[in-house]
Amino acid sequence: EPVDGSARMRLGLSLVATAAFFAARRLLEAPLDEALRTLSPREREVMEWTAAGRRQADIAATLGLSERTVENHLRSARRRLGVTTTAQAIRMAIRNGEIDG
Repeated sequence: EPVDGSARMRLGLSLVATAAFFAARRLLEAPLDEALRTLSPREREVMEWTAAGRRQADIAATLGLSERTVENHLRSARRRLGVTTTAQAIRMAIRNGEIDG
């Protein structure tokens, strides 16, 4: 049976594949239990500075960390909170009482 290889079909399949990828990624990065939703003290500190509008370079200098370490703390916080963006992580951390809003 012939396969439809039209541009429209390829675009549709690409959109489905992208959506499936991000859905699977969210599931794989989601915390396993409620205990994982609690931020570490350093993650909380980095999130507070980020919520206050500070740039990663400024946070790194203030806390005596490398920018890469600040990025890692933000990535870890997003994973623990089960979100994909830093803005979502800030919102979730405020909602959970982890940081002040």
